[in-house]
Amino acid sequence: MEAAYPAPGSPRGAVADRKKVYEVMSPEQMLKRAVKLEKRMLKHARDLEFEEAAKLRDEIEALRSKAIGLPAGDSGRERVAQ
Repeated sequence: MEAAYPAPGSPRGAVADRKKVYEVMSPEQMLKRAVKLEKRMLKHARDLEFEEAAKLRDEIEALRSKAIGLPAGDSGRERVAQ
């Protein structure tokens, strides 16, 4: 079982680093990356690693939104539900 907190000396800026990488990716590259992340997310869910799966879900949503040009945090779900 993994610890609840990152080990001392482990990288902490991983999310910020990924966002920088996404800034230079084309929309097609972002969508391909989202597909790969989705496979990892599903594996984590199958392995009952729900926190990791949720982190990836959020990253996938942000990545897809950015790829299609939506503002950050706007996945379009609210408009579909109405």
